Amino acid sequence: MHNLTLPLRLKDILDAPSISGKDGGVRVNITQSLISDILKRIYIAGVNTVFKDSDRYSKMLSIYHLTVNKTKF
Repeated sequence: MHNLTLPLRLKDILDAPSISGKDGGVRVNITQSLISDILKRIYIAGVNTVFKDSDRYSKMLSIYHLTVNKTKF
Protein backbone atom coordinates (compact mmCIF):
# COMPACT_ATOMS: atom_id res chain seq x y z
CA MET A 1 0.00 0.00 0.00
CA HIS A 2 1.30 3.43 -0.86
CA ASN A 3 2.36 5.64 2.00
CA LEU A 4 1.07 9.15 1.22
CA THR A 5 3.87 10.76 3.23
CA LEU A 6 6.49 9.39 0.80
CA PRO A 7 6.83 10.47 -2.84
CA LEU A 8 5.78 7.87 -5.39
CA ARG A 9 8.64 7.21 -7.80
CA LEU A 10 8.54 5.48 -11.16
CA LYS A 11 11.41 3.26 -10.00
CA ASP A 12 9.23 1.96 -7.14
CA ILE A 13 6.49 1.02 -9.59
CA LEU A 14 8.87 -0.67 -12.03
CA ASP A 15 10.56 -2.59 -9.19
CA ALA A 16 7.27 -4.08 -8.00
CA PRO A 17 7.51 -7.90 -8.08
CA SER A 18 4.70 -8.48 -10.59
CA ILE A 19 6.00 -5.85 -13.01
CA SER A 20 9.72 -6.60 -12.72
CA GLY A 21 9.22 -10.36 -13.15
CA LYS A 22 10.50 -11.13 -9.65
CA ASP A 23 7.22 -12.67 -8.50
CA GLY A 24 8.22 -16.33 -8.68
CA GLY A 25 6.34 -16.91 -11.92
CA VAL A 26 2.91 -15.92 -10.61
CA ARG A 27 2.30 -13.42 -13.43
CA VAL A 28 3.28 -15.94 -16.10
CA ASN A 29 1.06 -18.63 -14.57
CA ILE A 30 -1.94 -16.31 -14.45
CA THR A 31 -1.40 -15.27 -18.07
CA GLN A 32 -1.10 -18.90 -19.19
CA SER A 33 -4.24 -19.79 -17.29
CA LEU A 34 -6.27 -16.97 -18.86
CA ILE A 35 -5.08 -17.86 -22.39
CA SER A 36 -5.78 -21.56 -21.76
CA ASP A 37 -9.28 -20.70 -20.57
CA ILE A 38 -9.97 -18.77 -23.79
CA LEU A 39 -8.70 -21.65 -25.94
CA LYS A 40 -10.80 -24.13 -23.98
CA ARG A 41 -13.92 -22.02 -24.58
CA ILE A 42 -13.23 -21.80 -28.32
CA TYR A 43 -11.99 -25.37 -28.96
CA ILE A 44 -13.93 -27.35 -26.33
CA ALA A 45 -13.82 -30.76 -28.03
CA GLY A 46 -10.16 -30.51 -29.03
CA VAL A 47 -8.95 -29.41 -25.61
CA ASN A 48 -11.04 -32.08 -23.88
CA THR A 49 -9.62 -34.74 -26.21
CA VAL A 50 -6.00 -33.69 -25.72
CA PHE A 51 -6.20 -33.20 -21.95
CA LYS A 52 -8.79 -35.92 -21.20
CA ASP A 53 -6.49 -38.08 -19.05
CA SER A 54 -3.97 -35.42 -18.08
CA ASP A 55 -3.54 -33.06 -15.16
CA ARG A 56 -1.18 -30.85 -17.18
CA TYR A 57 -3.87 -28.39 -18.33
CA SER A 58 -2.93 -24.92 -17.09
CA LYS A 59 -4.87 -23.87 -13.99
CA MET A 60 -5.04 -20.62 -12.08
CA LEU A 61 -2.79 -20.57 -9.01
CA SER A 62 -4.38 -20.91 -5.65
CA ILE A 63 -3.61 -17.70 -3.77
CA TYR A 64 -3.81 -17.51 0.00
CA HIS A 65 -6.38 -15.03 1.19
CA LEU A 66 -7.42 -13.74 4.58
CA THR A 67 -10.68 -14.82 6.14
CA VAL A 68 -13.48 -12.28 6.17
CA ASN A 69 -14.22 -10.77 9.59
CA LYS A 70 -17.17 -8.46 9.95
CA THR A 71 -16.42 -5.46 12.14
CA LYS A 72 -18.84 -3.98 14.65
CA PHE A 73 -18.70 -0.53 13.04
